[in-house]
Amino acid sequence: MSSVGWKLACGGRTPPPGAVVRPGERLSSLRMPGLGAQHVVAMSGAVAAATRGGVLGGITLVLYGMTGLLGAKIWIENRVNFADPVNLVPLAAGIIAGVGTLAIKFTSTFSISGIAAGTLIVITGYHGVRLFARRPLDEPQAGGVAYEGGTMIATGNIETPEGGVSPFRENQAPVAGHGRDGGEPPRTGEGGSPGQ
Repeated sequence: MSSVGWKLACGGRTPPPGAVVRPGERLSSLRMPGLGAQHVVAMSGAVAAATRGGVLGGITLVLYGMTGLLGAKIWIENRVNFADPVNLVPLAAGIIAGVGTLAIKFTSTFSISGIAAGTLIVITGYHGVRLFARRPLDEPQAGGVAYEGGTMIATGNIETPEGGVSPFRENQAPVAGHGRDGGEPPRTGEGGSPGQ
C-alpha cells in the first residue's frame, strides 16, 4: 500500500491480457504513460472513424495543400534557384510522383506510393544529380551584386543602385543610363552596344 492509499496492480508488473485495474489500485509510474498514450491513440482513431468521409476528405485536402504551400514558402525565403537543373529536375519528378499514382515496389510485400514516393525521389534525385553535375550551375553574380531573378530566362539588365547590370557576363561594369541616374543608354557607334 502506498502513502496515498493505493496499491500497485499485479504487484507492479505488467498486467496480463484481460486483467482489470480495480478502484484503489494503480499501475506503476513507468506503465502509466504507455497506457495514457494507448488511450489517446484509440480515441483519436475513434474520432477519425466517426467523421464523415466528405468532411475528412476536405480536411485532408486543406492539410496537404497547406503543407505544400509551406514548403514553397521555405523555398522562396531561402532563395532556392529553380533555374538550376540540379534543383528543378528532382523536384519536378517528386511533385508529379507525389500527386500521381506512382508506386515504388521494393519487395513483394513492401512498396511506397504517393507523398512517400515523391519524397524519396526528391531526396535521392537531388543528391544523385548533384553528384554527377560537372560544374557549379549557379548563375554568375554580375558586378558583385546578388542576382534576385526568378526561374525565367533573363532578357534584359538588372536594375541596381549602381546602374543596370547584365546577368549574362561576370565582372561587367554597370551600363550607363540603365540605373537610377536617368542618363541615356549608349547607342551603337557611340561607345558600343550595352551588351558588349
